[in-house]
Amino acid sequence: MSLLSMRDLSINLARAPSSGKSPGGSAGSSINMVNSLTLDIPEGSVFGLAGESGCGKSLTALSILGILPRGMHATGEVTFKGRDLLKMDEKTFRSVRGHEISMVFQEPMTSLNPVLKVGYQIEEVINTHLAVSKKEAAHMAVSLLRELNIPSPEQRVREYPHQLSGGMRQRVMMAMAIACSPSLLIADEPTTALDVTIEAQLLRMIRRLRDDKGMSVLLITHDLGIIAENAETVAIMYAGRLVEQAPVAELFRAPMHPYTVGLLGSVPAQRGTKLKPVRGMVPKPWELPAGCTFSDRCDFAQEACSAAEPEFMEVGDSGAGRHRSRCIRTDDAPWRNGNNKS
Repeated sequence: MSLLSMRDLSINLARAPSSGKSPGGSAGSSINMVNSLTLDIPEGSVFGLAGESGCGKSLTALSILGILPRGMHATGEVTFKGRDLLKMDEKTFRSVRGHEISMVFQEPMTSLNPVLKVGYQIEEVINTHLAVSKKEAAHMAVSLLRELNIPSPEQRVREYPHQLSGGMRQRVMMAMAIACSPSLLIADEPTTALDVTIEAQLLRMIRRLRDDKGMSVLLITHDLGIIAENAETVAIMYAGRLVEQAPVAELFRAPMHPYTVGLLGSVPAQRGTKLKPVRGMVPKPWELPAGCTFSDRCDFAQEACSAAEPEFMEVGDSGAGRHRSRCIRTDDAPWRNGNNKS
């Protein structure tokens, strides 16, 4: 069963008529930031969404919560428990946001209010969505911090964000996110700026919360190592599009898109192994190449790759659409031969 389904989700950035000269077209037009995204997040699963910075991962997450930046508009369908989130009015959405769907943002120092004590910020979430007294909410805040292994939680709730370490701030954000036992937790780069020890602890907490509370998790990251250890299914995103999706084990065993191959080659396999970074950078949405959006960075591109954008289609022998890719060369897959050029 799918907890959340996206169908043809597109996110466009509108330009004001008074903007004058601007990239990507005339004033009053729009820029396509995310293009026709379709995916399903099953109940009780960890779904990984990976790709470089600038590929549209965070925008996709913000569209689920209905908090896109000003000037951006989402179209398509985002169905959660049978309800289309994109058609909800703001009052109804507020009852879902933070209660049934919650999010841990990338940088807790900028996500937490610096002038409010962390206990108050956790209690505010609880009081907004649950019918409990202020005393009960305060007790729940302490219990949540204790559950997330923050030492001396009774003291921490009386402190401000700047008085806590990065790992503690991230766990405060986690406490706010799980306070109302949501069905879906969106973790957007939850390990950013954390050392490896705290990173491992935080990821273990996410897995434990998934197991204990039965919630689904959308894990957004650029780190395929984190995906390999924590997710069951992974979708690879590039330039606002899904370019590959598969069960994690299958994607690592037999990647079907050159971009995925490039990402895997950028991960150190063992000490002394030379990395193979993907050349170039993710293009701006208004500077996409013709045809396949990855063609200008791909070592296996052919002339046909610039003719038209490939369809996102089933590949491999896993069946039931479990492995999909957006590449016209998946049949011969030259990258499997260890060649660097077509």
